[in-house]
Amino acid sequence: MRRILLSSLLFACPALACAGPPAGQIDPTFWSSDGGVEGLQLEGFDIGGDLEDRAGGMAVDGLGRFLVVGMVEDSADRCLGVMRFTASGQLDKNGFGFDTNAIPRGKICHTTPMVLEPAFPDMNVFPLTSGFLVSGIGQGGNPFVCRFAGDGDLIAGFGSSGCVILGNIDVGVSWPAPDVIVADGSVLVVANDRSGGMSTPVLSRLALSDGALQPFGQDGFVSLLGIAADAFVWDTLLTPDGDLIIVGNIVIEPNDTDAFIARFDLDSSAPDPNFSGDGMVRFKFNQVELGQEYLQAVTMTADGDILAAGLAELPGAMGLALLRVDAMTGTLSPSFNGGVPKLYDPCAAIGGCSPSVKDILADDAQIVVVAGGPTAAPIVARLKAIGDVDTEFGDQGTVVLEPVSRIAGAVLQEGRIVVAGTAPRTTTVLIGNVLSQIEHLDFGLLRLSDGRLFKDHFEAITP
Repeated sequence: MRRILLSSLLFACPALACAGPPAGQIDPTFWSSDGGVEGLQLEGFDIGGDLEDRAGGMAVDGLGRFLVVGMVEDSADRCLGVMRFTASGQLDKNGFGFDTNAIPRGKICHTTPMVLEPAFPDMNVFPLTSGFLVSGIGQGGNPFVCRFAGDGDLIAGFGSSGCVILGNIDVGVSWPAPDVIVADGSVLVVANDRSGGMSTPVLSRLALSDGALQPFGQDGFVSLLGIAADAFVWDTLLTPDGDLIIVGNIVIEPNDTDAFIARFDLDSSAPDPNFSGDGMVRFKFNQVELGQEYLQAVTMTADGDILAAGLAELPGAMGLALLRVDAMTGTLSPSFNGGVPKLYDPCAAIGGCSPSVKDILADDAQIVVVAGGPTAAPIVARLKAIGDVDTEFGDQGTVVLEPVSRIAGAVLQEGRIVVAGTAPRTTTVLIGNVLSQIEHLDFGLLRLSDGRLFKDHFEAITP
């Protein structure tokens, strides 16, 4: 086959006709139309009365496919639901799922483990070369990690029937989920252990081969911070040289919650002293006296800096806090917002909201913050790489995801934002002699336009 550029179409097609939707609008070309919204893919499990299907996490695998996981309720039980979508947003029925009577290909529901809090499940997904890991919180407040094969089946040799429950750690809450990262044949599990009225970010190790808890620390885990304080970890990443970065919030002075970034040396199993002297940088934004400040999501830039996003209490509102630091030293980078944290209210232009950050995404041109917790309307905010709000995106840099009731995660796909979450679906049923509308919750997937007038090139495949 050969490829030909369709440059002649540029002259045959009026600019407005060729243009996609403005930046931040739902991309109608992303697979199908569901629920009356072009470009929104809705998928439910439809088992046992289809009570509620709530998405809790998402990731993209090495082939560009989207893995979406969450909790599914039926009339008798709850199960861990997994779906896979193609890069174009279509439910992937090729080699995923088992086409049972209850659930078609592209979807799988496993009865164990059952998440602790059914209303707002939170999970993390880590793709492997073949298959993937899912972490969450099981019954009793203990973290769980499950290992799945490439076809979506649980790997029976990993723990008990494919899942490991870390009974040595008591998370005690249902949000956020413990994070999982694979390094050197081990599954690193980062969670918040609650004991004696305090929360401590801790690290455990499982063998990737069979899920066995590896000897590590005194109780099967080590503290990730070098001080004893009430602290909470929200997100993690592994640096290219094999250290662990965590972000969260910490209380050292009474009633004063501060944001932090910490670096942990996995070789020495201790905080990295080269990172700000003691392994942790603490941030006091001080927009409000004794204000509540958090960092809830972290990523790395192409040149190796750390980008983090979270919340900062501003006068009259909870705003976004974004900052960029050197990954080795923890010092603020002068290339972002003049070397100081970026603090602003993304919801001012849309009449207010109450954000809670789920993800931060970045490439060379943009920084994207995806927010919306259990009680907040989901939003997506976009900034330029230098820290300026991108006013061409949505309403003054912010988009409200009206079709989605809660965000499970987001990724960048060639610059465009793909979001997974929980979305309502209304069906009409006959109850007795009366037609009634019933609202269900399904997994939802959509893509936001990046606003480019034309794509980088137009091409078609010809024989």
